[in-house]
Amino acid sequence: LNSFVFAYALITVTLSMLVLPAESEHMFPENQAVGLAGLLGIAGVSQLVCPVAGFFSDRNTSRYGRRRPFATLGIIIGLLSLTVLYVLRRNFRTGTTAAFADPRIKIDLNLYRAVYVCAFSIIMISLNVSYASYAGLVPDLVPDVQYGEASGAMALQTTLGSLVG
Repeated sequence: LNSFVFAYALITVTLSMLVLPAESEHMFPENQAVGLAGLLGIAGVSQLVCPVAGFFSDRNTSRYGRRRPFATLGIIIGLLSLTVLYVLRRNFRTGTTAAFADPRIKIDLNLYRAVYVCAFSIIMISLNVSYASYAGLVPDLVPDVQYGEASGAMALQTTLGSLVG
């Protein structure tokens, strides 16, 4: 039950502490701090989706359960968007234009930035949708007498994921 929280913390902390500073330097060489602030702002604002996702997850009547469709869809969309970020960073270099590994293919740096920011936004929103539906699993599946223990295990996995990330 707690493995998702470990992965969630690992991904979000790694993105925020390691990937985004490097990407800001790569994409915004003239204003790295502003670029990083913008990306971290997106990460923060994306958490506002949690109450909305939780609201709909609580009222979902799918045959697959209340939480599973939100968690599964969020994870799939998040992984696809993470793949887009990987492909972008792996195959393009930036300067005044973003050049594909093949030097004949170039795209505008602003297009590169826009695709990156959109994919990053989708990752954060989808992970937060998954997290909101996952957070509802503890009260749904754990007996009241074990709720404190389950919440503590969830907090421990969050901490461990953050430390590993």
